[in-house]
Amino acid sequence: MAEAAARHAWNAKARSEPVNIEATAITQTHFRRMYETKKRLPNYMPLATRVLKCVADDFGMTVEELTGAKRTKQKCIARFVVVGILTEMTQMSLPAMGRRLGGRDHTTILHAQRQAKKLFAEEAFRNRVDQIKSELAR
Repeated sequence: MAEAAARHAWNAKARSEPVNIEATAITQTHFRRMYETKKRLPNYMPLATRVLKCVADDFGMTVEELTGAKRTKQKCIARFVVVGILTEMTQMSLPAMGRRLGGRDHTTILHAQRQAKKLFAEEAFRNRVDQIKSELAR
């Protein structure tokens, strides 16, 4: 609450006094990035691409790392999330999902669907996935 009040006070001050426009833009950008959600992905992107970008951002990696060959635990879980979200939100076939995830086989995607189902059963993890899906819906 105190942070929101400080931001409101800053905005009121900015409206009442003439200030340097460049400094205001930088400061407002700083506030926007601190308090609001991540940047919005354009709607013209295919849904699978947006899912890959959102999950990669959420897990702190790049899309190239997500679709790459490494099989660390964090990357595998992120891939399971991608497959789970694509299964829920699209009618993509297993081979199509495999192509999007770096040329993986359809049986790998089938395994990922099973693992995603287990992960999504946990409430805390499901909340994280729902948050990713809400970012996609904007």
